[in-house]
Amino acid sequence: MEIVNPNAAILTNFEVMATLKNTKSSKKKHGLRNLATITYETLQYLEDTPCKEQTSESVVEFLQSMKQFNLTKNECLMMINDPPASALHIQ
Repeated sequence: MEIVNPNAAILTNFEVMATLKNTKSSKKKHGLRNLATITYETLQYLEDTPCKEQTSESVVEFLQSMKQFNLTKNECLMMINDPPASALHIQ
């Protein structure tokens, strides 16, 4: 396997979780044990993060509201994946 373009897309934890949930349901047909283990472990981790409560609409709404601050894509991604719990986290 070769990585053609490593920066083709940056995914949020929410998007990764949604993709893995889809993969989890389709992998049962193919019987891929290693994929099952990785999927399970990653989903277990993501269930303990804020992405479990996010929706695609909330992510889009957040990105729209952040445009006024001229943040980079990576800064927005960090705030989506690990949202600040208090004003102190933003400073």
